[in-house]
Amino acid sequence: MLSGLLEKLSRSDAEERDLAAIRERVDTVADGARCFLASQQEVVVGSLLSRFPGAVDDHLHRRAPGIEPSLVAELVDIAGGRAVLDERHRAKQPDWSYDDVDSGQAPADRFGEHRSPHELPG
Repeated sequence: MLSGLLEKLSRSDAEERDLAAIRERVDTVADGARCFLASQQEVVVGSLLSRFPGAVDDHLHRRAPGIEPSLVAELVDIAGGRAVLDERHRAKQPDWSYDDVDSGQAPADRFGEHRSPHELPG
């Protein structure tokens, strides 16, 4: 899972094989995707790897202190001038469920296609 590998890298716990897997998965994450989210992940992670190779290398070789990844989730409120995110997303699996274990299925396969066939692109 790409997010797990990125988490290891941000914590300065990744190995060379993890970085190789990140690069490989970034190149294929959008293959067969049913929405644009995977393409966005490909662009963002690919950009970070190409624009900040020194920082990536520092985390890989433990020259940079590990940091906890930031939550990227739905904004639910602004309280006291600070963004409040939907914390439930910390437990969200790649299959978009909140189960203890990822099913290994794509979200659309797991939960069904919610658009009618005439609304699908192509």
